[in-house]
Amino acid sequence: MNPAGIGQTLPQGVEYVRILPEIVLSLFGMLIMVLDPLVDERRSQRLLGFIALIGSVAAIASALYQSQYPGLGFWGMVKVDAFSTFFHVLITAIAAVVILSSYEYMEVQRIRAGEYYGLILFGAVGMCLMSSAVELVLIFIALEISSISTYVLAGFRRRAAISSEASLKYFLLGSFATAFFLYGVALMFGATGSTSIAVIGESLRSNQIPLLAYADARKRGKQIVEITARRAMPPWLPDGPHGEFTGDRRLTDGELDLLRRWLEDGLMEGEARDLPSAPRFASEWPLGQPDLVATLPASSALPADGPDIYRIFVLPLPLKERRFVRAVDFRAGSAAIHHAMIGFDRSGQARRKYT
Repeated sequence: MNPAGIGQTLPQGVEYVRILPEIVLSLFGMLIMVLDPLVDERRSQRLLGFIALIGSVAAIASALYQSQYPGLGFWGMVKVDAFSTFFHVLITAIAAVVILSSYEYMEVQRIRAGEYYGLILFGAVGMCLMSSAVELVLIFIALEISSISTYVLAGFRRRAAISSEASLKYFLLGSFATAFFLYGVALMFGATGSTSIAVIGESLRSNQIPLLAYADARKRGKQIVEITARRAMPPWLPDGPHGEFTGDRRLTDGELDLLRRWLEDGLMEGEARDLPSAPRFASEWPLGQPDLVATLPASSALPADGPDIYRIFVLPLPLKERRFVRAVDFRAGSAAIHHAMIGFDRSGQARRKYT
């Protein structure tokens, strides 16, 4: 997993803005918990409720401010976009409505207000964090923050047996759901080697499996055997009684059987001396020195890891007369670029749209 921003060791200032609503809610929740034992019980209902309401309104304002800084934060674990901003505003607004509607209820039930309002804010922290999390471990942490608060709130009327029963049932149901969720996270990590939602989605869409070392192959040995047995990999579309094609990449029946026996024998590692040499990428033009070289006006950075990125560049050709084209070659500045589609823009639309 290596989304944008991984190279830094410490979060930058703007990244704290991307969790600003959660910070605001947490601070107000802790403030309420600290003030609760210091305030007279008769005054605590309104005072602490008012502080919680201010915290919710401040969180709404911080969510709107946060929307001006979209992007990834905290090593690619949090993402601010229109989706997360909408749910931040929605969750904190609902928390404010719940706090307002609880004023009279708390007085009638004679329940101490400090923990109640604090738990509402802490529960909102987990829900807000879940809406912006793009990493399964962080989603699990946010889910637990929200769940623990709601477990306690469900049994907050300690004198009522029905409230305690509801809290216990909710806790048991949530515990089983957590176990299933963690099992699913483990399956996704085992299948894709990442807990990043972007990397998982790209891996599932493309069927790509990183095989840079023996450890990668061993970890996904069963998956490799299943995919190759279905002939989904390596990709080769021509099939049927139409003859053989040059460059056929299909595995033979003997090779498929060898992979199957490798799995049955425990995925054993071969001898290091039998390893093929590492690939070497040509540093010169494979077709020879070209007559004309069209280059980008400025370099474009590409992350070392993450999902596939598709970009469109318009390269002006300094030609004043017609020229015959015998061959076209593409030379990237990095081996990470593995596909290029080249076309000629006769209408001028690309130049108007992408430059």
